[in-house]
Amino acid sequence: MDYLELIAVPVIVTAVVGILALIKNAVGEQHKLLNFFPLIGVGIGVLLAIGAFFIAPDLIPAGSAATAIKLGIASGLAATGTHQAYKQLTGKKQEGKGEAVAEPPKEDTDNIMKDE
Repeated sequence: MDYLELIAVPVIVTAVVGILALIKNAVGEQHKLLNFFPLIGVGIGVLLAIGAFFIAPDLIPAGSAATAIKLGIASGLAATGTHQAYKQLTGKKQEGKGEAVAEPPKEDTDNIMKDE
């Protein structure tokens, strides 16, 4: 059963990414809620890790509930980081959250006219 311990963390990370995608589709583009997605991901990761620890302790590489909580925190943050890395690598941007384009500096025509 050692091989099952190896896949426990990636399974939790994948589950957190899926649940966050469902939440995002359910709430739409509420930008205030989107700011809390890393925290929500950590909470979901902790819940999944604690649940796995108590339901099937052989499947998760944790000797105590505290270790399972730490594993859940790491899994939630890994899910958030994986999603952000995917967005950066594919160049996908959220609608309405594009980068602001800086305008080129305007010439100071008043000073030019004074010199002549």
